[in-house]
Amino acid sequence: MYPDVELDASGVPKQPMSSAVVAAVKTFIDFFRKATPLEAMAAVGEFIAKSEALMYAQLHEEMWQTKVRE
Repeated sequence: MYPDVELDASGVPKQPMSSAVVAAVKTFIDFFRKATPLEAMAAVGEFIAKSEALMYAQLHEEMWQTKVRE
C-alpha cells in the first residue's frame, strides 16, 4: 500500500523528491500557517474523510477481486 522509500533519521526521504512534491508540501504548510483554527480543523476533517473513503474503496475492490477468483 505504501511506496518503499528509504528515510533518514528525521523521516525525510533519502531520494530527492520532484519539484511538484516540494511545491505541494510548501503549499500545504503555508495553508496551515495562515488558516484560522476552524479552517484548519475543516481541512483535516475533509482529509480524514477522503482517506477513509479511499481505504474503504480499496478494501471493497480487494474483496471483490477475491470473490471473482473463487
